[in-house]
Amino acid sequence: MLLGEHAVVYGRPCLVTAIDRRVRVTVESTQDGLVHLSAPDLGVDDWAVPVAEVEAADPPTSVRFLHAVVRRVAQTHGLPDGLRAETHSGFSDELGLGSSAAVTIAAAAALSGLLELELSRAELFALAYEAVRAVQGVGSGFDLAASLYGGTLYFRLPGPEVVRLDADPPRLVVGYTGTKADTVSLVRRVGQRREQEPGLIEEIFDGMAALVEEGRQALLTRDWQRFGRAMRLNQSLLDALGVSTPKLAQLVRVAEEAGSYGAKLSGAGGGDCMIALVSDERRDEVAAAIEGAGGEVIPVRTGAVGVRRVE
Repeated sequence: MLLGEHAVVYGRPCLVTAIDRRVRVTVESTQDGLVHLSAPDLGVDDWAVPVAEVEAADPPTSVRFLHAVVRRVAQTHGLPDGLRAETHSGFSDELGLGSSAAVTIAAAAALSGLLELELSRAELFALAYEAVRAVQGVGSGFDLAASLYGGTLYFRLPGPEVVRLDADPPRLVVGYTGTKADTVSLVRRVGQRREQEPGLIEEIFDGMAALVEEGRQALLTRDWQRFGRAMRLNQSLLDALGVSTPKLAQLVRVAEEAGSYGAKLSGAGGGDCMIALVSDERRDEVAAAIEGAGGEVIPVRTGAVGVRRVE
């Protein structure tokens, strides 16, 4: 997430970019009358349930998003006499970099191909979004859009409105705080505060929306100073929302002191990752500053391609 956290849940736009950490989902038909779900990287080797019982089943946490997609497909299109689906991830789900969204989109695309459903991107998004909402109850789907479309996107609900920007991918250093955040709890907490202080929170959200529009123009004109300023202001608004942490604030501060254009938390807050926009000349200094402050630098490239089928 580049700009617009939390506000995107309430109809404001955001900017998001896909990263080059990938998840693979494989699916195949079987004849044993069972749905088999596996996530060996997460300790689930073979969880199985009869096809007729898949909609009511309660799967292990590690395959709940995979199961939600299978259940949704069963409801809308039906399943074969048996099914095996397995996930493998190229990055940890502890980082807060959208692994659940990646699994959900990959599963939706894989099942669409297996069952020859020929779903459009909009239909794949809708299927995946309904699956995520069934698991979490909240969420805007911006991470699903990044996984589906790839590149750097302007995203907004309802619709969704998805615009792939003709812009250079932002050069980011990503720093992990070492703390896994509970995104759902944070989103609900912000929602509760919005109910208690609607005027203030709506003003914060409107401020974020203005920064997204500013950032969009900065990306299109490759004005990194301008984009960095938008990031710094967005971080101030996230501070006002109460979703930053001392560790995130420290990593943001040292990244800016080391010469980044701007830095901010990325996502729901409460831990997970921060991002710093950098020039090639300052990348190493910013990365060293983040590591020196106790953060873990996660190497990524932005603007990556979205979901793709590999036979």
